[in-house]
Amino acid sequence: MERDSKELCIVLRTYDAGETSRLATLFSADEGAFEAMLYGAKKSAKAIKAPLFSEASFSLYRVRERNQCSVKDADFIAIRDNIMSSFPATMVASLISELVRTSRMSGAGLYALLASCLDELEFGQDPKRIAIYFVIRYLELFGILSSLESCPVCQRIYACDEILGYSPKEQSLCCSLCDGYDGKLILPPNARAFLMRNLELPLEKALLLEISGNMIDRIYSFVLRYLRLAYPTRLKILESGMLETV
Repeated sequence: MERDSKELCIVLRTYDAGETSRLATLFSADEGAFEAMLYGAKKSAKAIKAPLFSEASFSLYRVRERNQCSVKDADFIAIRDNIMSSFPATMVASLISELVRTSRMSGAGLYALLASCLDELEFGQDPKRIAIYFVIRYLELFGILSSLESCPVCQRIYACDEILGYSPKEQSLCCSLCDGYDGKLILPPNARAFLMRNLELPLEKALLLEISGNMIDRIYSFVLRYLRLAYPTRLKILESGMLETV
C-alpha cells in the first residue's frame, strides 16, 4: 500500500545514504521513531534538508509493504540550531535522542517531553538540569523507574531522611538494608526530594527549583550511573564518556 501523509516530527538523527541522499530518523507521536529518506539532500540546494533536532510538519510518502518512507516537503516549526553551537547542549541532546530511538515507544507524552527538553536546550538552559529532568521522566514512561517512596525489595516506606542504595538483582534503587551494591550507588534524601519534584512539575517550573550547582553536579552523575545500571540497552553516548565532560 502506498500513501501520502503529513506528520509532526522531530529529527533525531541524520546520516549519509549513498552519494546524493541522506537518511533521517524522525520521531512522531503516532509512529514513534522511523527512518525517512531525504533524496538529493547532499547535492541539491533545492532538496529538503532536515537539520538535527529540528521539528516540522513533514509531508511523507510511504510504501509500507517495503518499509520505505521518503520526505516530500517540510514546514519547519523549530530549527534549534543553537543546540549544536554548545558542546554540553549537544551531548545532552544526543543522549535524549538515543534514548528515544532505542525505546521503541511512541505517544503524545513522550513527544511533548522530547520537544520541551530540546526547546530549553535551544534557549540556553542548564544541560545538566535538562538531562536530569528528561531521564527521570523518560524512565518513568519506559516503566523501569525505581520507586522513590518505598523499597521494592522489602516493601518498606522510606523515611524522609533515608539514604537509598541499589539492588543489582532487582535493578532498582532500594533501602540501605537491601543494598546489594556495597554502597557504590547512593541517593541522598535531598537529591531524592529533588527528583520527586521533577516528576511532579512541568519542565519550566522544575527549572525554577532552587538548588546549588554542586548538588546538580552530584545528581547528574547519579542519573548517568543509574542509567548505565538500569537501562536494558547499551547506549553509545554513555559508553563514549563524553557526557561526563558536560
